[in-house]
Amino acid sequence: MLMALVQHHDEKVMFASDVQGPMDEAALQCILAEKPHLLILGGPPMYLAGFRVSELQLKQGLAHLETLARSIPTVVVEHHLLRDAQWREWAKAAFASAQTAGNKVLTAAELVGKDDRLLEAERKQLYEKDPPSREFERWSKLPEQKRRKTKPPV
Repeated sequence: MLMALVQHHDEKVMFASDVQGPMDEAALQCILAEKPHLLILGGPPMYLAGFRVSELQLKQGLAHLETLARSIPTVVVEHHLLRDAQWREWAKAAFASAQTAGNKVLTAAELVGKDDRLLEAERKQLYEKDPPSREFERWSKLPEQKRRKTKPPV
């Protein structure tokens, strides 16, 4: 578990992008103990349901997200949760808890007044509309070490 906390006077911003919900109780308690004013959080990886993450872990991550939304003035969700086009439905309880407490749950785009562009959640439709070139597909299937050394054909 890796998180970063930036404090300036009495303001705290915590970056906890990859704690996945958090699904882990220790991660939740660590965040709550720091009492950040702004939390940037990846959210639970709903797209991994039944594959790499159990339903129980995902439910725990959503419950913890709800706790954070109730406890922290601004929670910015990104990364994992936003890979699912239905993320707002999954996070409905967190939105309700935030609103009741006078807090906010939003995306980074919304934080700066922009529209969301959930490219990963829309990947299938984007590929159908504008498929990648054959050269790019070949490049994407190269072993990781070779991809790192080879410029992508874009």
